[in-house]
Amino acid sequence: MAHVLTISGDMFPHWTEIVFTVFFLLGFLLLRTGRLGKFGAVKSKKINYPIAQKPFPDFSEKLRTKIEEEATAENWLNVLKAWRKEHDDALTPKDVLRPVARAFLEVDPDALAKEIASHLKRHWQPQWHWKAVALPVLDVLARAGETSLMEEFWQKLPHEKGAKYSHRLYDVLIGGFASAGQVDKVKHYEGVIRRQRLRLSARGFSLVIKGYLKNRFVDEVFEKLLEMRKSGYEIPSFAMAQFFRVSSEAGRSEEFVDDAMENLEMSIEAYMVLLDEGGRAGNLAFVEKVEKSVRTAYTAVPPPLAEEFIKFYMTRCQEKAIAMFKAGQRYEWSEMFVVRLLARCAKNKFLIFAEEIMMYAQKSNAMTLSIYSALMKVYAFSGLYERACDLYEDIQKDGIEPDSIMYGCLMKFAMECGRTSLLNDLAAKVSQLSQLDIQHYMTMIRAAGSEHRVDRAFAIFEQLKKTISPDIAAYNSLLDVCCRAGDMTKAKELTEEMRQIGMVDSITYNTLFKGLLDVGDMKAARRLQQEMTEAGVPPNDVSHNCLINAAVKAGNLSEAWELVHAMESHGIAPDRYTVSTMMKTLRKDTPPGHAQKCFDLLGRSGVELCQDEILLNIVLETS
Repeated sequence: MAHVLTISGDMFPHWTEIVFTVFFLLGFLLLRTGRLGKFGAVKSKKINYPIAQKPFPDFSEKLRTKIEEEATAENWLNVLKAWRKEHDDALTPKDVLRPVARAFLEVDPDALAKEIASHLKRHWQPQWHWKAVALPVLDVLARAGETSLMEEFWQKLPHEKGAKYSHRLYDVLIGGFASAGQVDKVKHYEGVIRRQRLRLSARGFSLVIKGYLKNRFVDEVFEKLLEMRKSGYEIPSFAMAQFFRVSSEAGRSEEFVDDAMENLEMSIEAYMVLLDEGGRAGNLAFVEKVEKSVRTAYTAVPPPLAEEFIKFYMTRCQEKAIAMFKAGQRYEWSEMFVVRLLARCAKNKFLIFAEEIMMYAQKSNAMTLSIYSALMKVYAFSGLYERACDLYEDIQKDGIEPDSIMYGCLMKFAMECGRTSLLNDLAAKVSQLSQLDIQHYMTMIRAAGSEHRVDRAFAIFEQLKKTISPDIAAYNSLLDVCCRAGDMTKAKELTEEMRQIGMVDSITYNTLFKGLLDVGDMKAARRLQQEMTEAGVPPNDVSHNCLINAAVKAGNLSEAWELVHAMESHGIAPDRYTVSTMMKTLRKDTPPGHAQKCFDLLGRSGVELCQDEILLNIVLETS
């Protein structure tokens, strides 16, 4: 007995757990079998609510399918007929109610509010939330701009005690009024929201702002932005950016910019809009104000904004552009941005900045073919062809292979600065390219002409003819080589060939004119003038000016005046070249009356003397 008591005493602390486990297992077994024995419990069974008491009675799948098919085909009359025929049995789900509302709008808008509201009231239960059933209809009406129908439908909903409304319903409602530009309605329903001890949601603010922006209500938008921020919501970046676009179009952005920067969180997009406006207006003070705000808002100027600041300061404050570029080098500027900057440097002849960019790219091992090409254009735009050519050596050191376009540019630069050796090297490189266009051939022809290598030019032209059919510009380039070299025999032979294939124009004859006059063959030039008229290519101002200049150089003033009169008789007015050529003759001894004839010519030409510095100097020297 003592032994039993000892065991019982030892187990006493565990009796509670043992009893709990036994009863838990017993209950589990009874529930599994569905009976509780002598305790009189009944079998569990599914509760079948009457249809009127179900939270969402089953909607006919057949009717759903019918409505969806007809709505997809935009057969709105059939949608409405199908719904009206069978909608009484159950509440229409919200995804089906949307096309039904659209069908009412298209077919019978006057009946929409009454019929749909009656349908919702018929199946309404106090525990339902109205956003689940009314929201699709309000949304369709708001998007369609049917605010009168939207308000009529809203007023027909049961507003008695127990009806539950949500922010989403009010969001759509006032958003629709804002989109329609009905500010008074927006304010009215905002008052309704406050009286229900609710407040406008972030989405509601966004919809109102979006609607006001659509209607270009600048003051109302800014008021809502301040109110939204005061309510503790984050303002969408699109709202700030679009607000400044709209205010800028109205010429009023500067009215709001100070308050916005002080009281609102400015987005990068909004700053971009302001910078665009300041850049177009060239307003340095405005851009500097924006920069100050950006530096206050961010620890470092974000790359997109830095790019815009740099582009603006390049034309207004070059020192700031360089400073901001240096400060932003930790961003690792993109190749595209660097190329765009160099293009601006070329346009503005901003050499210091261009070389700063080059040093950055070289230090970052970021030199590419595109960057070299853009840098060449910077030097070329500034007339520094020698420095543009020097880049070729750097390109080779970096192991970059120029493309055909760069080779063409380099050859032009080499011709401009007289780098004959480089020109020949480049021509040899270009000739090895698998595909050459006609521009490359013409560049090589001109390169040969720069050294008066007529045979070389003809050889390249023959190579061109084997691959591409030469156009009149190519023929004229070859003719120019002959004339520059003084090889008029080949020039005449080539001109004859061009006549036979119909490849002659005014440039052809003027090129030949210059060649004949350069070798002093005035008679041949006069005959060519007659040939031009017979060929249907009458001499133009260039042709006449060439002949006049040749006569003046030969000291034959009477012939020069004959040519001037012939020019005028052909309906070609004397230009600045004609006048300056004849004015230069006054530096020498001339017959009586010659000076008066020159000043009469100046009067007839209509040339604005004060707008032509060279001509003005000539006149002053000879007066």
